[in-house]
Amino acid sequence: MATVYSIGHGARDLDAFVALLKGASIERLIDVRAVPRSRRHPHFGYGPLGARLEAEGLAYAWCGRALGGLRRAGDANRHGGLAEPAFRAYAEHMEGADFRAAAGALVQAADATRVCMMCAEREPVQCHRSLIADWLLVHGHCVVHLLDGGLQRAHVLHPAVRREGDVLHYAGGGAQGTLF
Repeated sequence: MATVYSIGHGARDLDAFVALLKGASIERLIDVRAVPRSRRHPHFGYGPLGARLEAEGLAYAWCGRALGGLRRAGDANRHGGLAEPAFRAYAEHMEGADFRAAAGALVQAADATRVCMMCAEREPVQCHRSLIADWLLVHGHCVVHLLDGGLQRAHVLHPAVRREGDVLHYAGGGAQGTLF
């Protein structure tokens, strides 16, 4: 059983971000942003972030093609247990072979070294990392979110998630029926 850590860079400065990673003994950062840059926080761009992590002795890899967010849903009614359309689209993406292969590679990396996945949103519940974390947890792995002040919080499954074979379904929601 692998343990995968999770962090969102938010508006932190790079020193504070690296300190959180080092405080958790992270050895490899997996960037799960669809686009590995930030206009507001350019120090979290692919080049500057990768260079800083390398200087700190941490490995860095961008895996946004298969694990990144910013997906478009094909069926707006699927995964009705997720209120956010972007999350429903990501849950639909998670059903595909590309996601499953990349999630499997993430688990293999976590079996070999202390790995943390990163996106932009500071709070896990506001980020697609929470859906990746659901998949990992349902498949028998641990996920720990790294928070400010060196705090760590174990991931808790979304209440609507159900496993159907090898995929997750976020049941519920959908259109409300009429009274008459």
